[in-house]
Amino acid sequence: MIIKLNIFQFILALFVNLYILALLFYMFITFTGGHTIPKELFRSSFFEDNIELGFYIYFIVTIIIDTLFVYSLIQLLRVVGYFKKNLLFTSKIIKLLKTVGKHFVLIAIVSFSTSIFYNYSFSENFIESMLLPFFYHFMVLIIGFGILVFEEIQRKACQIKEENDLTI
Repeated sequence: MIIKLNIFQFILALFVNLYILALLFYMFITFTGGHTIPKELFRSSFFEDNIELGFYIYFIVTIIIDTLFVYSLIQLLRVVGYFKKNLLFTSKIIKLLKTVGKHFVLIAIVSFSTSIFYNYSFSENFIESMLLPFFYHFMVLIIGFGILVFEEIQRKACQIKEENDLTI
């Protein structure tokens, strides 16, 4: 089990670091003006005269959601650390898993909403441009609910462990 946890921890840590670098690169490109909205993709949006305002609102929400995503992944790394120390059924793990699961569900819902806003505002083919984000956000939602189910299993196992400790 330790080998699998080490592999998972390595892959997750690598992903978190690469995600942070990509996020910083995205911010750098956006702030230096390298990431602009092509004029031919402008649609009638919620911010008809000020398209840049809509883009920067989307950008800020994306940065907030990505920061929450990175924070949640770091919390998952903490859970793996507890598992490696053989601390399987503790209230700390239950709390961390509940927090991470709720964050993933929130991330999926808010990200899907902002994707609808962005693609409606800046894409000519709204339906086609929403297919990939729909599956990405649905996957994050499934992972979030999976973590919440795992948290509930941990909670039940912790209760059983406490009952067994009291009977001995």
